[in-house]
Amino acid sequence: MTAPIRSMPELIAGLRESVHERGVAFQTVDAIAGLPDRYTSKVLGPTPVKNIGPISLEGILGATGKALVLVDDPEQMKRVKGRWTPRKRPLKAPLLAVALSIDNLDAQIRERMRMLGSMGGKKGGSKGGKRRAKLMSHAARMRWSKEKRS
Repeated sequence: MTAPIRSMPELIAGLRESVHERGVAFQTVDAIAGLPDRYTSKVLGPTPVKNIGPISLEGILGATGKALVLVDDPEQMKRVKGRWTPRKRPLKAPLLAVALSIDNLDAQIRERMRMLGSMGGKKGGSKGGKRRAKLMSHAARMRWSKEKRS
């Protein structure tokens, strides 16, 4: 199948056609993909009774030897391009997706966590320990302050 897929029904029809191209039964796809018995027939049957999810999609793609490739759709781009508004700020790299070298990984992670903690709010700084210590009962404080005996 080389037709563009623009909706979930088209994706299901394409996957169903892929299984038929291979000449295998849905049960075989289940076995190869590691899905429960009769699961493929529930998501790819003529009237699907289950929705395809990330695990079943990955399994069925693998079992049929297919892959998804995202490409620009010129027709759809022409329809919506005028509605795209440019971003006011550039995209930021994810906070933890920093170039980390293997040699110094622990130190770099600690430094990154320290920086997150200093940002305040819920970005990584912990307020719970200080509050818990303030509310701790006298008996608990005495219990925690004792040195461990061997």
